[in-house]
Amino acid sequence: MHRIRRFIHKLQKKLDAWLTEERREYILIHKYHPRATLLFAVVAIIISSGVFIYGTWLRPPRSFPLHSFITIKEGGTLREAAQQLRDQGVIRSARLFTYAAKISGREQSVIAGEYFLRDPENSLSLMWRIATGDYGIEPEKLVIPEGSDVYDIAEQLAETYQTFDPIDFLSIAQPYEGYLFPDTYYVYPNLTAEEALNLFRSNFEKQIFDIADEIEEFGKPLDEVLIVASIVEREANKKADRETIAGIIWRRLEIGMPLQVDVTFRYINGKHTYNLTRADLLEDNPYNTYVNKGLPPTPIANPSLESILATVNPRETNYLFFLADRRYRTYFSETYEEHLRKKRLYVD
Repeated sequence: MHRIRRFIHKLQKKLDAWLTEERREYILIHKYHPRATLLFAVVAIIISSGVFIYGTWLRPPRSFPLHSFITIKEGGTLREAAQQLRDQGVIRSARLFTYAAKISGREQSVIAGEYFLRDPENSLSLMWRIATGDYGIEPEKLVIPEGSDVYDIAEQLAETYQTFDPIDFLSIAQPYEGYLFPDTYYVYPNLTAEEALNLFRSNFEKQIFDIADEIEEFGKPLDEVLIVASIVEREANKKADRETIAGIIWRRLEIGMPLQVDVTFRYINGKHTYNLTRADLLEDNPYNTYVNKGLPPTPIANPSLESILATVNPRETNYLFFLADRRYRTYFSETYEEHLRKKRLYVD
């Protein structure tokens, strides 16, 4: 709106320059003279035409591409830029866009680059942005929840940024499951798949560096720590349960007992505990920890720093079993019989 006022102000200045002191005085003295009446009519027509032009041709078209980018090429002329905007449905009239730039003294000011179109803009606003290099790109807040897997992240990025390619992201990010740190980020809306991957990985490396001594002292390889941490992240409903669950997982691994955790099925087929079938539990899949001993081949999610720390600082107990009720309360047991009893009491 401010730019529109500036444009109208320029028109007014040109009109003021035309209305010299002699003409103003003549109008005041001869305001009922036919020539004065004609002059007033001309001024009224100019103002009405300006309102009509803005309402019809300068306002944004219905086809205005929201939340998208336009690229103004290097070395292009004002006329070429205007025609490009017209062809892409950004403005209604290339001719009026060019004329508005000339009136504003900006006909030689075309700054190349990518311009972000967040909301509908009138031609005057766009003209001013292209003339001054106002790309309209500001970092936006992006929150990657703890325990998100690469599919969750790809879906979230695609929903947040219309130009983001989730397929491209999955093709390069899947090998790094568990190494994409969940956090709050501030990114530009033209984020590419490669930029997103590098952003999440670099943050992971920074966070891991801060606790590298604890991981090394624990004595397990980082990839195993991350696999267990991802299971802990998905299984623990409360932060207080993380170290206990981590202790159970490490203890089962030590005695050669299958982990029998349900959260890996979400990674296999998207199912949760309460809709698993017997066929699911018997499915031949490397992520099925009911039929396979040891750890799954990769992390099943991207764990938080708290879950990683809990994994390398497990609580030593005699527990071998745990379950959660529908209110997300966790119950621990030392024997299978005790586990079944609690299952009947709190789950069935």
